Amino acid sequence: MPPEPTLQMIAVAAITIAVFIAFIREWAKPDVIAMTALTAVLAIGALKPSDIPPLFSNSAPITIGAMFILSAALQRTGVMDWLAHQFFLLAGKSVHRALLFLALFVIPLSAFANNTPIVVVFLPVLMSFSRHSEIPASKLLIPLSYFAILGGTCTLIGTSTNILTAGIAEKMGQPPFTLFEISYLGILYA
Repeated sequence: MPPEPTLQMIAVAAITIAVFIAFIREWAKPDVIAMTALTAVLAIGALKPSDIPPLFSNSAPITIGAMFILSAALQRTGVMDWLAHQFFLLAGKSVHRALLFLALFVIPLSAFANNTPIVVVFLPVLMSFSRHSEIPASKLLIPLSYFAILGGTCTLIGTSTNILTAGIAEKMGQPPFTLFEISYLGILYA
């Protein structure tokens, strides 16, 4: 029989719902919303201040943060825009060439950077390419998603899920994963 909900449990559920709504409605910057929620959870006593430092002893959240920084750097320095421009030049007006070059660009990029900014950069490029070449966007956008997922499964840093899993496995006594340890399985089963 499940435990009876306490006032603290109800408060944490309400905070979680409020954070979800705040993220959707964009009432503030995500970091402000998250820190406000953390402060509220600390204030009601659901989390003790001593519980916070161990969260940062795991390398996974720090690595994920570093990957977001790397992805932002690729975007802000113009590397992603340059690659998108190269794609437009190489693809011509053929759907097969477009898919080939899309795979050649997106899979390696998403293996070493976060998938989301890569998809965000290539989305307008593919929409423009679709209008220019009269190829339906659906023939390009779904493969974009699959190529990003495929690349993400090929390395330890390809997706945040891989990093978190490696951190949990190491915490449970498993040897640390290497960068390319999951590459074979990622390529084989993707």
